[in-house]
Amino acid sequence: MKKKSFVVFKKKVTFSIKENLLRYIDNKVVDYQRKLRKSNYEKVGQNISIFAFDDIGLRINQFGIYEGEELNLIVQYLKPISKKLYNGIALDIGANIGNHSIFFSKLFKKVYAFEPHPRTFKLLKFNTETFKNIYQFKFGLGSKKEIAKIIENKLNLGKSRFKKNINNAKQKEFIVQIKKLDDELKKIQKINFIKIDVEGKELEVIKGSENIIDLIDEVGLEFGIVYEDQTTAKVVNAGEASTTIEAATNDWQYIQNNYFSNPNYTKVDGNPLALVWTPIEIESGSAWSQILADVNPNLMLLALWYQVGDLGSNGDGEYGWVYGGNGNHLQEIINFYNNRLNRYDLGIGTAYPGFVDFYEEGGQGDVIGWEIPHNTLELTLDLATQYNVDYLQLVNGDSKSNDNRVQEISDITRGLKAIAKELEIPVIALSQLSRKVEDREEKRPQLSDLRESGAIEQDADLVVFLYREEYYLARTEPPEGTDKHEVWTSKMEKVHNIAEAIIAKHRHGPISKVKLHFNPSWTKFSDLADNNHQQ
Repeated sequence: MKKKSFVVFKKKVTFSIKENLLRYIDNKVVDYQRKLRKSNYEKVGQNISIFAFDDIGLRINQFGIYEGEELNLIVQYLKPISKKLYNGIALDIGANIGNHSIFFSKLFKKVYAFEPHPRTFKLLKFNTETFKNIYQFKFGLGSKKEIAKIIENKLNLGKSRFKKNINNAKQKEFIVQIKKLDDELKKIQKINFIKIDVEGKELEVIKGSENIIDLIDEVGLEFGIVYEDQTTAKVVNAGEASTTIEAATNDWQYIQNNYFSNPNYTKVDGNPLALVWTPIEIESGSAWSQILADVNPNLMLLALWYQVGDLGSNGDGEYGWVYGGNGNHLQEIINFYNNRLNRYDLGIGTAYPGFVDFYEEGGQGDVIGWEIPHNTLELTLDLATQYNVDYLQLVNGDSKSNDNRVQEISDITRGLKAIAKELEIPVIALSQLSRKVEDREEKRPQLSDLRESGAIEQDADLVVFLYREEYYLARTEPPEGTDKHEVWTSKMEKVHNIAEAIIAKHRHGPISKVKLHFNPSWTKFSDLADNNHQQ
């Protein structure tokens, strides 16, 4: 009995320890998520109501925002024209509960949110009704005005989809109203931005939006054509053309007459750019020559990766996509960049946040069958910048640093160092100085003045400071007519239009100072000796 009692006691103690340990771990996880949620809410400011047990809602609850990575990327690219954008309109087609609409409301003067799902629309209106610049519309958009059915996805209402025939009685369905975007746009001016997320029915929205390009405000945004030649077979089957070549010829004449001359159409060195999806139906170079015989001879035409040969002499290059059939989509991108991108006149990389197979929902059958997790945008963007870099723009850190700016700067400098080594190119980074230089008598900058992180000094091979004594001396002008003013004038003459390049760190050489001539009219630095000689 004693032994048995001891065993029972041991089991209880063991169970209790495990239970308490699991409870402790669970509490720590919950506490971390709570802190993370609070931090994200403070940063993005989107504390909105959600559906319980809904995938989008759970992500918002945890991260403060849904698809924050993509939205921040949009801000990054639109920031240079933000002032123009603010005077225009954004369309959120497939608005769901308002996550994107609220985000857009901070960037645009007005946001028009379209959501046909009745339950989702109620929450959309609840979340956005306090935003005076968000307007809600309880209908969907498509190629024609009609009444349609929606099948509800209980675990992700955002994935609820249109379907004409419903056979599964277990699936909940809703009757919704569909309208043409062109009909609605008659009342709208200065459209600056359009987001479409309608679960595989994006093409239907675009079909009902043929006049939309004419309403795009000229804010520096461009558009281009991606041509799917497989549609030509459908045109022939419908009796509207005798051959696929005839159908394609008509299409390209229409494209040229209506789009190539548009100032917002994407051009390369002044020549219009167009992409062909694969090709699929027309795979002969001679056929494409016939199709494009009367099209702009300077057209830059790209095929999907590894398919440019199907265009014959008409193909100028390839563009990347996404492929995950072998389980390693990133390696496929690297292979494309290494083996294909430099072969042709023009190549376009690829970057994406993930991949979900919507081919079946789009009416094409389940021909893909694989997905890529929704966390690949940073990785694919990094790869895109590592190959054939033409421009380096503003570098932003990520959220991994948890608002630690020093660590964020350190991550950036290491990234720039890695790019320089891998591509064997010089990388120049501009850094601000701390304000403490203004508080001391000697104004020449030092390595310790580099702002925000010592990693800049640590990772750089060469650190050069620019210093103009004239700038500081001009701020100390004494009263005219005094002895001090004469001394000041003499000093000003000696340093007039002279700058110093202070080499404070040189990993492969000595540190030194180099005097330069400075032209304030052009903010231009040049060789001092040459300027003295010219004078």
